[in-house]
Amino acid sequence: MKKVALAIFLIVVMVLTSCSSAKKAEPEVAGNVIVKVGDRVEGFETLEAAVASVFDGETAVLTVTADITVTKEIVVANKNITIVNKDGLDVVITDGTKENGPAAVEAGYKVNDVFFVRATGELTLEGNKTGSLTFQGVGKTALPVARSMFIMPKNDGGKITVNPGVIIQGQNSAGGAGVFRCYGTLVINGGIFRDNFIEKSNGCVIFIGLHGSVTINDGEFTNNDAGSSNGGTIQVSNDEGSTLVVNAGTFTGSKAARGAIINSYANSIVTINGGTFTASSATANENGAAVYCLGTFTINGGTFTGNEKFDVYKGADTVKIEGAATIANLGLDKALAEAAAAAAAVPEHNHVWQYSANLATCQVCGTTRSCASSQILAGVPSNITVSGLAEGKKLELIIPDVGFTDILVNGTVSYPALMTANVYIIAEDAETKLSIQSPSAGVFQVTVN
Repeated sequence: MKKVALAIFLIVVMVLTSCSSAKKAEPEVAGNVIVKVGDRVEGFETLEAAVASVFDGETAVLTVTADITVTKEIVVANKNITIVNKDGLDVVITDGTKENGPAAVEAGYKVNDVFFVRATGELTLEGNKTGSLTFQGVGKTALPVARSMFIMPKNDGGKITVNPGVIIQGQNSAGGAGVFRCYGTLVINGGIFRDNFIEKSNGCVIFIGLHGSVTINDGEFTNNDAGSSNGGTIQVSNDEGSTLVVNAGTFTGSKAARGAIINSYANSIVTINGGTFTASSATANENGAAVYCLGTFTINGGTFTGNEKFDVYKGADTVKIEGAATIANLGLDKALAEAAAAAAAVPEHNHVWQYSANLATCQVCGTTRSCASSQILAGVPSNITVSGLAEGKKLELIIPDVGFTDILVNGTVSYPALMTANVYIIAEDAETKLSIQSPSAGVFQVTVN
């Protein structure tokens, strides 16, 4: 009896276990693209249909299980879409668009586009664990028409994020921006961007327009070619608020007329904190460079070497090169080059004078020069002789706070250390000798009143 009862008990346990497993197992869904929104899972044959199945306000993950071709513009608006490859597979999404996208045309862009991402939309691209997600352009032999794989339109641009495991390659455009036309927000955390080509327009991989913001945290940008145009990889336009931040990444083998890797304009805002910029070539005769700098352009770090013409070309005095940047070959705008040459010709003590009226003669670093009523000295002046001071006049010495130690008048300490400004010295005879002892350089102004 006990054996029978035990057998019945084991049978019941097995039945219950199998029922529980059946409930947990999700049914296999067929399709080239599997859409998952919460508990809802559906399969579709095309990427266009898959994106369209996501309702307004929903967040969806689209898993691509096979190579597919996109033939019509896909609009991402009022939804959050993430596209990944099926784990373990290398899948390819090919640009097969044959005509200008309706949304792009309505926004003023006569281009063939794959994705049109509005301000209310967000698109994330990423490789899933093992395998990769590739977006394949039409190839260099295709009919040259204006193309942009991804458009974030002016005054309505959404957000695109590119994560590791993504490859974007082989786009060919005769106008537009080959891959990304950004008037919204683009964040690149990784991926490979290679072998893209554009002509008759600027920005082979990325064009940044009005209030567009691009941040590159990592990624490989290789062999991108703007032909006779500018911006072999990135074009930062002259539009207000066009902003680029590069924190890391490798940029190599790019080509363009100017700015083989990055080309910027007067209203742009660019900050480079890191990255490697190498083996690229620009064909412009005077200002060809891998990185062409205009606007508010700050280089805090990065390595710029091995590029044809110049590694970096500084086109305005608003360009600041600071921090630990390594630049092998820096080019300067003609006016900046002349100013740099003039500064290099200043004597060892770096004392610079400006002349406005006759005072008599001044002796600076052993050289007698014509004096003025207002003299500006850069550096640490010492042994300055002022002669021919008119009776009743006084010398005013204005000194910034640079931590000087003492001021000597005719060899005698007249003012204690750490006085900072509006120090008055009354000349009691026709010749006054000043010596300022300072541990660091500053700007000193001597005025006769």
